Amino acid sequence: MTSLGIALAEVWRFEEAISAYRDAAAICRETGDRDGEGAALNNLGLALREVRRFQEAISACQDAAAIFRETGDRHAEGLALTNLGLALVGVRRFEEAISAHEAAAAIFRETGDRHGEGTALNNLGLALVEVRRFEEAIACYEQDIAICRETGDRYGEGQTLENLAEPYREMGQPGRAAACWREAAAVMREVGELEEAAWVEQQAVNAQTGQRP
Repeated sequence: MTSLGIALAEVWRFEEAISAYRDAAAICRETGDRDGEGAALNNLGLALREVRRFQEAISACQDAAAIFRETGDRHAEGLALTNLGLALVGVRRFEEAISAHEAAAAIFRETGDRHGEGTALNNLGLALVEVRRFEEAIACYEQDIAICRETGDRYGEGQTLENLAEPYREMGQPGRAAACWREAAAVMREVGELEEAAWVEQQAVNAQTGQRP
């Protein structure tokens, strides 16, 4: 049932995926498979977020994180906390989202998952920008960019460079914002994302001329 849910989610049949994940979680709960229950709940949270049922997604991810904490699966707990943070952003509970992403980043750092750590830092930066904690957001983005360069994730690097431009623009530093967007555009061209590169390059022009994206 969990695998069926994953397949359904892949073809955007999210309501059917939600039903499959709920059935999987119930079966695992009945048979005492705590790890299976946690995995089903985590996937359930993802599917619920896709259809903007954020409160249900938050509950599912919280339950998944609690199960993984109980079973000692630190890496899976980090994944559940990442999904929890994203669901919390969906209902603008930014401070709680920040806490979830901070905890996820710490777990991924502890377990040696550099890609997961970078993703958590990027998500943390996005939440920090929402509450105008720009300097902290910049620090998170810079850490993620360093991880992307270390791991060879050029597309991820480009995306985070795009995000890095935003706090600089909000802080009234259009030159630095434009420089980030130009660097992001160069990366996107390199990886073949030409349409995105053109869009990002336009943001650099807008920043220099005082226009909003």
